[in-house]
Amino acid sequence: MEPEQYFDEVPNEKARCFYDQLEESSCPLCEGNPHSTLSVAVRLMNIKSNWNVPNAAMDSMANLLGELVNPEFNISKNFY
Repeated sequence: MEPEQYFDEVPNEKARCFYDQLEESSCPLCEGNPHSTLSVAVRLMNIKSNWNVPNAAMDSMANLLGELVNPEFNISKNFY
């Protein structure tokens, strides 16, 4: 019996949009910076979960963080 061959399937429009967003959010914030938009969001959600931070407080902190960093970094101003 021959092994099955796998072919890449062209994703539908919704999947393509998701993959594009995922790829864009995975790019480094700037050259030499180990963080991406996605890694920042994940770290903030981890902090929220570990410390039981209320939604309103989290949004305020995210907003402040967004004001402090370079606007090109595209950090989310809220998470809900």
